[in-house]
Amino acid sequence: MDRQLQELVYLSPQCKERFITQEGVPEFSRQGIHMAGIAELFDEYYVERSKPEHHTLIFTLSGQGQLRGMEVEEVISAQTLTVLPAGQGFRFDLDQYQEQPQWQIAWLLIDPLTSKLPIAKFNQQVQHYPLSEQIWALLSMLFHDMQHRPKQRSKWVNELNGFLQRALVSNTEDHGSKERVMEVFSQVEAQLHQDWSVARIAALSYLSEVQLTRLCHQLYQRSPRQRLIQLRMEKAAELLRYSQWNIGYIASLLGYSDPYNFSHRFRRYHGVSPRQFRQAQEKTV
Repeated sequence: MDRQLQELVYLSPQCKERFITQEGVPEFSRQGIHMAGIAELFDEYYVERSKPEHHTLIFTLSGQGQLRGMEVEEVISAQTLTVLPAGQGFRFDLDQYQEQPQWQIAWLLIDPLTSKLPIAKFNQQVQHYPLSEQIWALLSMLFHDMQHRPKQRSKWVNELNGFLQRALVSNTEDHGSKERVMEVFSQVEAQLHQDWSVARIAALSYLSEVQLTRLCHQLYQRSPRQRLIQLRMEKAAELLRYSQWNIGYIASLLGYSDPYNFSHRFRRYHGVSPRQFRQAQEKTV
């Protein structure tokens, strides 16, 4: 982020948020859960932390938020888990560019000293998580049953911790996922003439589009679409430099049916048109 992070929280009057603390659910302390909450957010909402003491987990059921972290800026879409390790500043907001701005989330603050969850090994990230409703349901039951039926509470907290373990342990398999992403992009590079899309690349990588985007930022410091454009534009420069093929033919080899679209993309990437690029290369020979 460009500016200095501060300690800020804002909820518009339309927002509804319910808090679950260790006082109401003493069983939280045994699992290293400092606090939790469920929130239905409307109009405007944001949280900003400069150096948070606790790990933050956000499960999104519906609507959309926006994360601005130390090295990441991502949309927080429905059915995702956002992981924000302790000590790393962040800001997340309700995305106000939605037609009807709303965001339904369940969140937890995890104590880094007492929790056994492997959150400290993570980077700030948003990952696909299809079981957000189960997290919401468990926290809702705990909220409505605070200070009652300790045996039932203990069962729900253990179940909640099991969901968290599975959600986070599955992410430690990133190494294999990264290898699949690199293999798929190697295939893309060998077949740039095909009609590639982010959805198709994600499917071949056995990942959701959200997971693919996160891994691409880690591997290539750019989104999947930006990586595809990079491969095509670098190959375009190579073909213009070392072949005499006309620009329309080169465009078709790289998956552009419209040479004008190809030329526009090339200019945006390299700063000059394909023809100007070729002429400049010829003058240096």
